[in-house]
Amino acid sequence: MTLTSAQKRTIFIAIALAALLFATITSLRAGGYAGWDRAAAAAASDARTPGWTSLWRTMNEMGSTVVIAAITLLSAACWWLLRSWKIGVSFVGVVLVAYVLQSALKSAFGYERPDGAWGIAHDGFGYPSGNATIAAALYGWWLLLGWLALRGRVLKIVVGAISFALVAATGWSRIYFSVHYLSDVCAGFCIGSLCALLAAMICFWRRT
Repeated sequence: MTLTSAQKRTIFIAIALAALLFATITSLRAGGYAGWDRAAAAAASDARTPGWTSLWRTMNEMGSTVVIAAITLLSAACWWLLRSWKIGVSFVGVVLVAYVLQSALKSAFGYERPDGAWGIAHDGFGYPSGNATIAAALYGWWLLLGWLALRGRVLKIVVGAISFALVAATGWSRIYFSVHYLSDVCAGFCIGSLCALLAAMICFWRRT
């Protein structure tokens, strides 16, 4: 398929907004973690129960290397066989680009993680969140494909809702276990979203 003029404008606006939001969060982060980070950390701490801990540990595992690799390859194979080799390959590209970007940005900023992390393994710098970046890239690409390439209103809504829920749950699980601040997660969402949006332009752009 080819992007319509309206879809192109929407994607350009979304790219601009994601880039602006990332720049804003980064600028604020340079002055230290803000009140919204402390508020989110306090909310996560107050919500801790054995049941929630088990759920969010499971959701955190959805962002592990093995699970992300499996979902990426399965998604790539399905789209390659059912629709387009270009979309299939794009899943691998989106995740790899997101991984490289978050690694480079973590090294460039060098911001430490919160004190008091618990419950799950973690290492390296904290900004932006790698799990949030890759989740937003992978599941965000699924969301965009639902909007652009799938047929049927119900199917679009189901794919979009599941994709959004997985991104949000991955981000919150990182805050719940105090391995990231809200700023780290939101910055990761911005970078991952940019990867997915750029994939849409590459896969569906045609000159009109």
